[in-house]
Amino acid sequence: MFDSFYKKTVFLAPLLLGLSACMSPEKETEENLPAVTPKNTEIREHIENAEVFESKLKEALSDGDSALASYFAEYVLSVEELLEFVEKYYSEKTWLPGDPNTIDSATETAREIRYTLARRLLREGRWAKARQYFPEDLLPTFNAYVSAIQRGYNAKLSDTERARGFWDAALIVRTDGDALFLAAAGPTYISGGEWEENPILKLRFSENIASEEERSRAESRDISRFVNDRRFRAAMLVQNAASLLPNNDDRTARLLCTAGVWLRYRDPKTADSFYKSVVIRCPQTAIGKHCQELRWFPPALEWTDEEAWSGVSEIDSSESF
Repeated sequence: MFDSFYKKTVFLAPLLLGLSACMSPEKETEENLPAVTPKNTEIREHIENAEVFESKLKEALSDGDSALASYFAEYVLSVEELLEFVEKYYSEKTWLPGDPNTIDSATETAREIRYTLARRLLREGRWAKARQYFPEDLLPTFNAYVSAIQRGYNAKLSDTERARGFWDAALIVRTDGDALFLAAAGPTYISGGEWEENPILKLRFSENIASEEERSRAESRDISRFVNDRRFRAAMLVQNAASLLPNNDDRTARLLCTAGVWLRYRDPKTADSFYKSVVIRCPQTAIGKHCQELRWFPPALEWTDEEAWSGVSEIDSSESF
C-alpha cells in the first residue's frame, strides 16, 4: 500500500517556480500579446498604468530608495514590463563598464536592478534569459544549478543519475538559494518559524497609498514566504531526488532525513512530512528505525550534507546512533 502511495514520481511543486523550464535548452516560448488598437481600451489602459509604475520605479532608483524600488520591481511590474524597463534604461551596453571593479552610484543602481530582474526570471524558470542579467561572480553558481536541475529532469538518464541531479541542485539552493532566487521585497524570516510581510506593501495598502491598479497587481504576485525560504526550496528538490530512489535504502533515508533536519525548526509541519517519509519508506534501515524510536529526527546527524549522497559516514549498525 505504501509503495503505491510513495510511488517514484517527481513532485513538480508550483512553489519551485517553473523549474521544469530548465529541462532543456530549447528556446523559451514568449506570450503572444494581443495588438493594441483603439478598440482594445483595456490593454491600452494597462500599458498606460505600466508607464506610471515604471516612472515610480525610476524615481525610486534615482532617489536611492532601494526598498521602494524593490517593491515596484517585484510586486507591481510584470516580469515582461520589468524586462522592458531594464533594457530601456539599464541595458548592459549602456550602463555596465568593462571593468567589473568600477564603482559609482549609477553603475551600482544598474547592477542591482539587473540582478533583481535576473532572480525574478530564474524564479519563473526562465534560466536562459536570466543568465545575461546575473552578476559575473555568480555565474559559476548559476551554471552549476542549471546543469544539476537539467540532469534531474532529463528523462533519458537513469533514475539514480536524475536523483543525483536533484540532490546536487538541492545542495546549491540550500547554501546559495538567496543569491539565486531571493525576492528582495518578499517576506522576511524573523524567528520561530515566523515571517514578516514587506513593510512597504503593508503601509501602501493600510494607508490607501496604493491605487486600485497597484493593489490588484501586487495581490496577483505569488511572493509567499516559500519564495524566500531557500531551505524549503532545497527540501522540495530533495523530495524529487528521493522519489527516484528505492524504499528501504540507506541513501533514500539519509536524503529524506537531511531535508527534514533543514526544516525542523523553521518549518516543523513540512519537516514532519519528511519524518513520515523516512519511517514509512525506509523502516528497515538503521536511520528509519532510529527516527521511529525517537518519533522525530536525531538531534545530530552522523553525516554532513555533502556526505548524505555517498554515505561516507556509513550508518550500517545500531551502534551508529
